[in-house]
Amino acid sequence: MNPVFRFFARIGKLLGQALGLIRDQITDVDIERGKTLVIQAQTRFFDNAERREWVVRRLIAYGMPEFIARIVVELALRLAKKEGRILASKAAAGLAK
Repeated sequence: MNPVFRFFARIGKLLGQALGLIRDQITDVDIERGKTLVIQAQTRFFDNAERREWVVRRLIAYGMPEFIARIVVELALRLAKKEGRILASKAAAGLAK
């Protein structure tokens, strides 16, 4: 077997294991809590970075590890956008300068 192929196959296997571990740590309750906070952050902050950091800090305060909190924020954000609960962009919200 080609060494390059083995290298990438091993990386793929390790990534799969890592994603499995993360998936096991994130619950539906975590995602719902994240969505609620993401929606609240949209009305509290104008800047996306401030929104994300606020939500991450809140999730950490609930006892969630930071790296999981950051993943939950991204998942919650995408789900909330897909559900139409938040606007996809500042321009769509009429907030563009």
